[in-house]
Amino acid sequence: MRAVIAILGVLATLLLAGCTVFPEREPRQVYQLPASQLTASQAPASERVLRVARPAVDEVQGGMDIVVAPDPISLKSYGQARWSAPVPVMLRDHLMDAFQRDGRLARVVSDQQGVAADLALGGQLRAYRIQYEQGEPEALIVFDAQLIDLAANRLADSRRFEVRDALGDASVEQAVMALWRATERLSSELVEWTVAE
Repeated sequence: MRAVIAILGVLATLLLAGCTVFPEREPRQVYQLPASQLTASQAPASERVLRVARPAVDEVQGGMDIVVAPDPISLKSYGQARWSAPVPVMLRDHLMDAFQRDGRLARVVSDQQGVAADLALGGQLRAYRIQYEQGEPEALIVFDAQLIDLAANRLADSRRFEVRDALGDASVEQAVMALWRATERLSSELVEWTVAE
């Protein structure tokens, strides 16, 4: 009986001191892109409805990891840092915010809404990462955009957008801010291109 009580006592002690028996997991750092800072256009608003779709992207860059390419053939992530949402969702939402702030298209909907639209903006996200050029880190976004005229069921236009932004240092905070600045420039260029079409 004493042996059973002793074993139970040891087990209770181990359970209470579990943090010393099993190492604690390092907490994850979660980041989100700041809201778009694009300003409203003074041009009159069109009544056309734009649907913004999540871009297609590969499995590595389309997840929630903040991706870095330390060399031309490797893709890695920033340790315990991650985005608050998968990259295609985060980019779609940022683009919608930019179009709504601009105001030249009165109505902007997402691909999750079952709403009829006149135009659809989508495409292939080739790169959304930090990469090193001549030893210096920079944010890189490459997006092959497609603008589809849904009423005519045809491709209205397509274009490759490539945006880069330098990092002050290789910290994850600098990476997030550089990717935000690059996303802002991409958003601005996409808004102008879409409205022109």
